Amino acid sequence: MHPDHGIDPAQPVRMLLMAPSFSQALINRCKWLDVNISLFTYSCLELEGSKQLVPVFSEQSIPSVLEAPIVHKQDDRLDYITDQEARARATSAIKEIKDMWQGRTSVDPLKYAISIKVDGRVVAYLHPRRKNFLISTYNADEKWTPYPIQSDDDLATVQRLIRDHVERRSQNG
Repeated sequence: MHPDHGIDPAQPVRMLLMAPSFSQALINRCKWLDVNISLFTYSCLELEGSKQLVPVFSEQSIPSVLEAPIVHKQDDRLDYITDQEARARATSAIKEIKDMWQGRTSVDPLKYAISIKVDGRVVAYLHPRRKNFLISTYNADEKWTPYPIQSDDDLATVQRLIRDHVERRSQNG
């Protein structure tokens, strides 16, 4: 029967409820249903000099479900690196940067990286890969650049760039 009425069965279900009022329990339960629900309350008005009733509709809002925040952990980001030597190098890199500016550094895991800040400003992102990792930071020309870290020499070069950037920023205020 639905082809004659222009109903598209591929569209998600929509529910429309109309009543003089809705209980708070029903309104709260609606947010848990995986259906597009619209709630409308109505009342009828009789205008002066007329015996005709005029319906007045008002849409009632349904509160949304609060999603639990996702908390990322530094160990989860580092555990993504399957090569043990590369993981140890990444852990060491974070520790050395924290030690370089003790008390001024914060390390915050993100969805796919680890943010490294000095004095509240991002100086680097560590991006874990399966066999190694990248560190994105400012190069000597103050342009944001990713550096693949394959060896201790690569890491030393990037740490020098980070140190130089922080010192330049400290001198410029």
